[in-house]
Amino acid sequence: MRNSITKLQGSGLFSDVKYEMKEDANGQILLDISVTEEPTGEISAGAGFGTTGAVISGSLNEKNFLGKGINLNSSINLGTENVFGKIIYTDPDYKNSGNSLSSKLSIEKNYFESTGYENKLIELSFSTRYEIYENIFFNPGISSDFDSVTANSGASELIKSREGDFFTSKLFYNIDKDTRNRNFNPTDGYVVGIGQGLSFLLSDIPYLSNSVFASYYNEYSKNFVGSAKAQIRSINAFDKNIKFSDRLYVGQNNIRGFANRGIGPVLDGDFIGGNYSYYSNLSSTFPNGLPDKWNAITNIFFDVANVWGVDYTDSVSDNDTIRSSIGIGFSWVSPLGPISFTYAEPISKSSSDKVEQFNFKIGSAF
Repeated sequence: MRNSITKLQGSGLFSDVKYEMKEDANGQILLDISVTEEPTGEISAGAGFGTTGAVISGSLNEKNFLGKGINLNSSINLGTENVFGKIIYTDPDYKNSGNSLSSKLSIEKNYFESTGYENKLIELSFSTRYEIYENIFFNPGISSDFDSVTANSGASELIKSREGDFFTSKLFYNIDKDTRNRNFNPTDGYVVGIGQGLSFLLSDIPYLSNSVFASYYNEYSKNFVGSAKAQIRSINAFDKNIKFSDRLYVGQNNIRGFANRGIGPVLDGDFIGGNYSYYSNLSSTFPNGLPDKWNAITNIFFDVANVWGVDYTDSVSDNDTIRSSIGIGFSWVSPLGPISFTYAEPISKSSSDKVEQFNFKIGSAF
């Protein structure tokens, strides 16, 4: 019963969910559930800028498509380093089976200055997720993508030699145990799991990828929510070298204090990603004196990460230094739009890393 109520509360379809248990004359338990519906459609457009560049975005979302709780999500982002558009269709209860079914079509173009190349990527995927045992979920899927890679004019000869068009098909799965009390901003519970991806049939560069991940949340005092997260990943090709867009990076949200794609193996000044990556975060929220209705969050954090391993050349600087940082963050969905900033001080770093101690984002929506 608790799981069912939690799913109703987290569905995004109702502003209020109440229940009452009664016992009838025969000793049976009657469960009365009352819900208050809320608008489920959303259209938005916005613009933002920050230390990672500027972005213009728009989205059209419907959380109750056809009145069946189906989530239909479409969005587009036009940024200084990335152009991205996607359409996602998710049925959380496909044919009343209790299992979810998702499909996604995405088109993107990346031109990060730090990588030495540009690429255009079109991807289509299908996946499902269902509970195989209490709080244990299985998430298998299949995807295919077409990737066109173009080297920048100042890129190294090695990067220029890796230009071309590539097709990839992949089978993947995740198995995880999820005991969180809610998906968004949880205050209790944990997630632990593993994942694999296998690319082989009709793929220009077959590979095997692996991941292990975990997170833990605990409200150890009022308005103090502690969390710990970690993930380690690997990707290795069978008979060729991994293409650039499949190589691994650690995102800027997971190693704060460093520029986006600013750590890991370097070739002639370009960060080319690695075959292995790792990150872990320790964080805690704390009171900021602002009204609770503002939903403003402040936190302190300690990040550790690394990207390493190059499978196609010995001429790459592959420093195995463990990167770490400590800092403070603030985020607030203001009436004018989302505002966030972080300040992080690197504790350990490599001489080739790109440091970005202060990061901020300001956006607006209408």
